[in-house]
Amino acid sequence: EVWRREGSAYVGARVRRSVLDEEERERWVDGTVSGWLSAEESDFYDAEGRPAALYRVEYHGGLAKLRGQQEDLEENELKESLVSEATLPLDDEGNVVREPQKSD
Repeated sequence: EVWRREGSAYVGARVRRSVLDEEERERWVDGTVSGWLSAEESDFYDAEGRPAALYRVEYHGGLAKLRGQQEDLEENELKESLVSEATLPLDDEGNVVREPQKSD
């Protein structure tokens, strides 16, 4: 299957997903939507048994061991994961890096 790189407003969108590490602690990973398959092209069916589109995310930030990996998301999962440019950065262990508090 060939993932489309055009035709969806989500291509190029940034996402942040929650994952559990080996010790069941919540960590985070950042990625970008790199492609998509329409409902007619994908072999995926939603909970109601209808053909559904899929969106491929490539991870590039946060939890280091997931960088370079891909995940295919349903549209509802994608929408829940969308983030803005103003989102706080992540460290290599998947923790949110909070800016130091300024003292007056």
